[in-house]
Amino acid sequence: MTLHTQYLTMLLMLGSGFCLGVILDTYRVLKGRFHIRGWAVSLIDLLYWFVCSGLVFSVLFWSNWGELRFYIFLAIILGVFLYYQWLSKVTTRLIEICIRVVEWIIQFHIKATQVIVIRPILFTIGLIRKLLLFVLQLFWKMLQIFCRPLLWLCRPITKRIEPHVRPYINRGVLLGKKWIEKWRQRKKKDDLE
Repeated sequence: MTLHTQYLTMLLMLGSGFCLGVILDTYRVLKGRFHIRGWAVSLIDLLYWFVCSGLVFSVLFWSNWGELRFYIFLAIILGVFLYYQWLSKVTTRLIEICIRVVEWIIQFHIKATQVIVIRPILFTIGLIRKLLLFVLQLFWKMLQIFCRPLLWLCRPITKRIEPHVRPYINRGVLLGKKWIEKWRQRKKKDDLE
């Protein structure tokens, strides 16, 4: 191995140590922020070591065809140590700021979607419901106006049938009133929400 290759390998392993520190700090901040507990921690730890060993050995393979020497381990340890001495606090704060920015962006998109999409749809549905109720009430009033003369003409017949049919009609009217009252209560609850 030439001297140039050894210097390149040393610098790349120092950089790999820095990367290992950054990844570990990112993992620690995310673990604390999202309160990861139990078996998930072990699984993520295992994933961390697979990713880090893959990163180190791929860089090592690229730089000197995978020749493993003692000074390579020293360079990795030195890279992690230097990272924790110089950049760990700054990186941790930067990661926390990035998490807050991402959370703010997500909350902004949720609120914007609610204001731009959901509220207009709910307003339109409420407007259609009120318009339909108005049309039905108007139709009912017109039907009553047109049926009054017909009911007056049929009064002699209805007087004879009424005692037999009246209990069924009263029951139907009572059920209809209960149904309408339940519907109005649901409508009031929906309007309040």
